[in-house]
Amino acid sequence: FRGGAGAPAGKSGGGYSFTKPAGWQQVAATDMRLLNFTAGEEGAVEIYVSETGGGMLDNVGRWFRQFAKEAPTQEDLSAMPRMVVLGGEGILVQTSGTFSAGFGRPEAPGFALAGVIGQTKAGVLTVKMVGPEAAVQGEMEAFKAFCASLQPGE
Repeated sequence: FRGGAGAPAGKSGGGYSFTKPAGWQQVAATDMRLLNFTAGEEGAVEIYVSETGGGMLDNVGRWFRQFAKEAPTQEDLSAMPRMVVLGGEGILVQTSGTFSAGFGRPEAPGFALAGVIGQTKAGVLTVKMVGPEAAVQGEMEAFKAFCASLQPGE
């Protein structure tokens, strides 16, 4: 990854500029979500950008545990596909099953996650999409286009 967050410019938020896919609705950012969107029927799919600490393997392991899956090894992470985000290379992570978000939210069977994770100067950047499996699959091309458009603000 190049850079990290900068000042917002153009279509921007959270210190990033981006092209919002058609059909995505931008919703208010939170303490943990620098950019926050919904998509799909009744906004069933959540897409958000976060900066976090820890390592990439730890964060991907947490994502897998949210689906009651065994955390990947470093070798597993190295074998995952790559895609462009922030003008650099991120790791594309996908899993599905019963999603347990925690924070008092009920478990959600038949959900999927698609996420891109990469190291920045400031820490770890994640772009995460979670929702019903068919809806997440239906948003994959828009997700990839969004990730490719994401740039540090000027």
